[in-house]
Amino acid sequence: MKKNKIKIIFTGGHAGTAAVALFEEIKKRNNNWEIHWIGPKKSIEGKSVESLEYKYFEKVGIKFHSINFPKLQRKISLVNLLSFLYIPIGFIQAIYFLITINPAIVLSFGGFASFPVIVISKIFKKVLFIHEQTAVAGRANIISAKFADKILLSRETSGKYFNKSKTLLVGNPILPNYINSKSESIKSNIKTILVIGGSRGSQAINEFIKKSLKKILEKYDVIHITGELDFDKFSIIKNNLENILSKNYSIYPFIEPHEMPDIYHRSDLVISRAGANTVSELISLGIPSIFIPIPWSYLDEQTKNAEYASKYINSIIVDQRSISEADILNVIEKLAENLDKHKIGSDIDNQASKKIIDLIEDTLK
Repeated sequence: MKKNKIKIIFTGGHAGTAAVALFEEIKKRNNNWEIHWIGPKKSIEGKSVESLEYKYFEKVGIKFHSINFPKLQRKISLVNLLSFLYIPIGFIQAIYFLITINPAIVLSFGGFASFPVIVISKIFKKVLFIHEQTAVAGRANIISAKFADKILLSRETSGKYFNKSKTLLVGNPILPNYINSKSESIKSNIKTILVIGGSRGSQAINEFIKKSLKKILEKYDVIHITGELDFDKFSIIKNNLENILSKNYSIYPFIEPHEMPDIYHRSDLVISRAGANTVSELISLGIPSIFIPIPWSYLDEQTKNAEYASKYINSIIVDQRSISEADILNVIEKLAENLDKHKIGSDIDNQASKKIIDLIEDTLK
């Protein structure tokens, strides 16, 4: 007689690729678990851009449940104030999901969308783990930590923000095809630059690239993941380029997680934000990178992530607030000249999925 599946909830406002990495480890072990994700359907409040989790999770077997809960904003506006009307709705949704799913364990990756799930999980006396991905700590995780049974850290530096008796250093989960997958592919003499702003794209980085694009394409191939908001604009830009430049320019609105290793392997250097998952992937693959951290991230977490990455990969950190077209070109040249001297990366996150699933298995016992 087949045993009933053990149900586990993953929740968060981000961290989709980390969740998929854990799901891959679960499948590898043939665990009879049913994984549910509770998170926002949209990746940007007030925009029609669908989140990575909504677009992708059902394809790989993770059951997606949409929740409405506002992100704490620094700027006060009518739209932001109206969004707080969703607070009671978010808690009602969380109650419904916890009752209908009835999970054995809840694992939160942070973000304010996870907060009502965390509170209701505590009320329902569910085992609750929180995973902190960054080199510091997210606001939602700091607030939520008091409810957690265990706080799982990606970086030792974030431990100072939490109760040490609850913390466990595990690393940040990455997909198995990033592990031991240094590229052996033969690349042309023309170097390839990958421009990426996380799963949503970065309009700020896109603007810098737009201003410098023709000059960059005169010397390099470019793979540009624009995000959905800017894809049409850059499609027009590509179509208006001279043919010799246009053929060197590949654009995508979005790349699914399992396809990203191939994109990385085609790239000699990366221009990127410094989100936790991107940083982990670049560290694992050892790809030289130009980081343009989000300047308003809480506790300057993206700069801290980028500084952490600099221990393991050849990288340059650029301040978005003071960068110019000439700066971008100079930084690219500086990094491109030293590609053969780059650091070899690190396997620091390679065992993260195993450690987390080991913990869940031990807890279930």
